Amino acid sequence: MQEPFALTIAGKRYYVITTPANSRLFFSDATALTLDGFLNRVLVGFGCGLDRIPTLWQANPPTPLNPKGKNLINLTEDLFKHHLLPGPTFDILVERYRGALRDLLSWDRLTTLHPMMDEKRTKPISLYDLCSEFMINATQMSLFDPVLFQIDPSMTTHLRTFTDEIWKLLHPSRLVDRTVSQQLLRQYTAAFLTYLRLPADERKNETWLIKTILETYEELGIHETDRAAMLVMIYWAGDANAYKAAFWVLSYILYDPQLRKQVRQETAPAVGPDGGLDMAYLVDRCPRLSSIYHEVLRLTKRDVVFRQVVRDTQIGGKHLRKENYAMIASCQLHENCETYGADAVSFNPDRFLKQPELAHQPGFYPYGGGKYYCPGRYFATVEIYGFVALMLNHYQMELAVPGELFPRRDESLLTFGISRPVPGDDLHVRLTRRT
Repeated sequence: MQEPFALTIAGKRYYVITTPANSRLFFSDATALTLDGFLNRVLVGFGCGLDRIPTLWQANPPTPLNPKGKNLINLTEDLFKHHLLPGPTFDILVERYRGALRDLLSWDRLTTLHPMMDEKRTKPISLYDLCSEFMINATQMSLFDPVLFQIDPSMTTHLRTFTDEIWKLLHPSRLVDRTVSQQLLRQYTAAFLTYLRLPADERKNETWLIKTILETYEELGIHETDRAAMLVMIYWAGDANAYKAAFWVLSYILYDPQLRKQVRQETAPAVGPDGGLDMAYLVDRCPRLSSIYHEVLRLTKRDVVFRQVVRDTQIGGKHLRKENYAMIASCQLHENCETYGADAVSFNPDRFLKQPELAHQPGFYPYGGGKYYCPGRYFATVEIYGFVALMLNHYQMELAVPGELFPRRDESLLTFGISRPVPGDDLHVRLTRRT
């Protein structure tokens, strides 16, 4: 079916957009199709006071931090764009991440965390555990002061579970057991309340983005509970998809010995013997790694994107009436045979290498689109490229379980971004120190 069509679910009407051409209008018409209503639900789900939500949208008097007097939501969007798009503060963030990776992926640290077969080789390690452990810790080290680890050392350990359970907070129902999600939310909220109450000089090593956001909260008089809730949102959003994307990228690379050899050779010039990384080289001069990454995003970004229709509009010749919803299933666009060819449902590492223009075609939306285009996309790319390059070049990575089946995507879990593997599906790897 090519034309938009309507579904009624639990008394609400949803217009389903199905084609790349119509998806362009879905993302570009931000006056008729908005995310604001869903964002309010997210804010409440993370713990912001329902009665205080209107204050987050109200205009404010101009100040040095907010010269245009924007509301907090729009101002926060501007801060993310300023600090997470390429520029001076982005470069500082990347340098912090580079240092975090170097520390976390040192051989000495690996040998303390994982059982060893001998002095040069580990025993089999879960690749999913490896990716989540290092990516989540590296992101926290990049954004926040190290004191956060002291406040609650288990935050990074539980984030994977929190990510899997988060939908229960955002779509509450009496039919769903929210015990785990609520317990973890309370834990994270308590940690950030403690973090917020510290004097600024006791968390002086947080990144400029966090520092500026906290100064903005203070200047606007945002309620302490709401500050903590929004920090939990930032913490979760910063980590929720990168470790899963890294897992899928490495899974495809390691499962194909020839591809593993090609990517290692391509990325080797960017990796120094001391763990140094030339991020610009990885981003600009590693087209095969880029192609694999984009193909992974295409196949594993399988969530549903919603907008609230706040003004009557037309898409694909169909009339969308206000007070209803519009939606796109990412997988339907990302597996469109007219765009990606007859093998659209299969992994092809050369797809974006041979046709790099596909990354800019309507229907490829791994980071959303339009007004809500994810400002963290550049940092996410750097995160994953750096992690993959270090793993492949610092260590000899090999599959440790002969005949282990390639992991399947979990299609049953409501997710916000990249799909996790089916529980129990994994690849196990053995790391050998390169001399």
